Amino acid sequence: MKYQIGFLGAGNMAYALCSGFVDSKLVDSDKILVSSKTGRTFPKFEELGVKTSLNNDHVLSDCDIVFLAVKPHILKPAINSAGRFEPKGRTFVSVAAGVDISTISKTIGEKTESYDFHVLRVMPNTPSLVKLGAMGVSGDSKDMDFVLQLLSSVGEVEIVEEHLINAICGMAGSGPAFVYTMIEAMSDAGVKQGLPRAIATKFAAQTFLGAAEMVKSSGKHTGELKDQVTSPGGTTIAGVHELERGGVRSAIMDAVEAATKRAHELSKQ
Repeated sequence: MKYQIGFLGAGNMAYALCSGFVDSKLVDSDKILVSSKTGRTFPKFEELGVKTSLNNDHVLSDCDIVFLAVKPHILKPAINSAGRFEPKGRTFVSVAAGVDISTISKTIGEKTESYDFHVLRVMPNTPSLVKLGAMGVSGDSKDMDFVLQLLSSVGEVEIVEEHLINAICGMAGSGPAFVYTMIEAMSDAGVKQGLPRAIATKFAAQTFLGAAEMVKSSGKHTGELKDQVTSPGGTTIAGVHELERGGVRSAIMDAVEAATKRAHELSKQ
């Protein structure tokens, strides 16, 4: 049977993407095939109506567009575990952090004498699980427009040069952890001021969500939005002063820079 979309790997990111594709009705569920070594997570994919297989050969041989949704260190062994397959005309979309397009192309090319295929590299992030992801895509493919449509079903997508993928990783890929840390800190602050933990966490998260939507929907500069909240001599400017005193702005920039630097290091290993 010929499938339109295949997933090599059945982890959380594969599920996030797969469920987005199905929910958006861009692909019929029975035209998606997912493979993994253990099949442990297959039940949740099968609830979507997606086909599953314990054999990587089926995905690599029977799917037009193949998402390589495995951990970076597993990518090459997963491809090599399959028998020889004909990649002619196919598009491979890698979500494996730190593995560049040339390495992926070489690994696939070693399985065949043909290099008539396309490789795209995607850096998604975990909010894709709730269809609020942010991801960069690099590479070239005849299927680029369709792949962008698919990825847009789980969040915001931008085409970037491959050398910028590590910056996407450092900011959007690692960024959710930085935001969770800030939400936790705001929740702690609310508890310190007497709020119950459940309310403090709920309001801290909602504040981030609301502020982010204001940035996206208003089109206004973040400085202008900040000024709308900051009354002369008021509570907000007192708090902003403490953020500046604590070096929060610098700390966030340093965190993104450190994460990007580590992504560069991992890509060379």
